[in-house]
Amino acid sequence: MRTIISIILFCLCCSINAQTNTTSSNLLLGPWTFTDNESEKADDCFTKHRFVFQQDNKCSYWHDIGRISTGKSNYHRLIFEGLYDYQNIKKEIIIYINGDKDDILKMMIIKLSNDILIISDEAGNQMNLRKEQ
Repeated sequence: MRTIISIILFCLCCSINAQTNTTSSNLLLGPWTFTDNESEKADDCFTKHRFVFQQDNKCSYWHDIGRISTGKSNYHRLIFEGLYDYQNIKKEIIIYINGDKDDILKMMIIKLSNDILIISDEAGNQMNLRKEQ
């Protein structure tokens, strides 16, 4: 009887853990943006950083570059595409740029919610991204 109860509890724990990982992974999906305003410079420009995470573990990173005064984007440039590995337990995202296992971008997740993603790269540079609607 104890063995059966132990097996049932083990299965329940595994199923709850799998659901948590799936839910956290689903939070990451979609486009995330961070706008870097450079208004202190004479050129009055902004760069919008955009990460897009897809369900098939594909991702992309874009720059939208434009002028703050007009709010218009002049350039929409793909920086890289790749494959990503979301590791919930380690709280990190590993991106393999262009699918290359040797060209890696590793980011620590500081916060992940429905609309906020705060990440830090290995050099300690932090980015506060918002989910695009």
